[in-house]
Amino acid sequence: MLRRIAVTELCLGMYIHKFCGSWVDHSFWKPSFLLKSESELQRILASNLSELWIDTDKGSDTGAAQVSETSDTATQTPAQVTEGFTLPQVSMQEEISQALKLCSRSKAAVVEMFSDLRMGRAVELEGIGGLVEDISNSLLRNSHALISVARLKQSDEYTYMHSVAV
Repeated sequence: MLRRIAVTELCLGMYIHKFCGSWVDHSFWKPSFLLKSESELQRILASNLSELWIDTDKGSDTGAAQVSETSDTATQTPAQVTEGFTLPQVSMQEEISQALKLCSRSKAAVVEMFSDLRMGRAVELEGIGGLVEDISNSLLRNSHALISVARLKQSDEYTYMHSVAV
């Protein structure tokens, strides 16, 4: 069940469904996630947000929230943070094949966004979150995928900066 609550009521273990307000009011790139760390909670409390939506079916409700972690994820290693969330490792060739398809989908999404802007329509960001998650998962599956971007910096600074910006 979705509930709108004040940010001050937020507790660890709650599933954030959606932030109320502009995306510039907070520093989170995902619109929905399970609040697991104290550092994430402090970032939300320090933001310009006053309200947000929680999903009580996917996380705790107000008054019933429980701390699911005993330590802050900021002090943990990446292996500890992603423990329990592992993606199968794939070969570089397989990842490149998947990345090409993802690149094609991303290009189509960007073209559609710019088209919407030119026509004066609001940009629909629901599908973009899925693309960002797919890109993130690609890097989790094969962390060596970014090495090509790092190598690009040595040969062409302009293209490197453009790639990073994209």
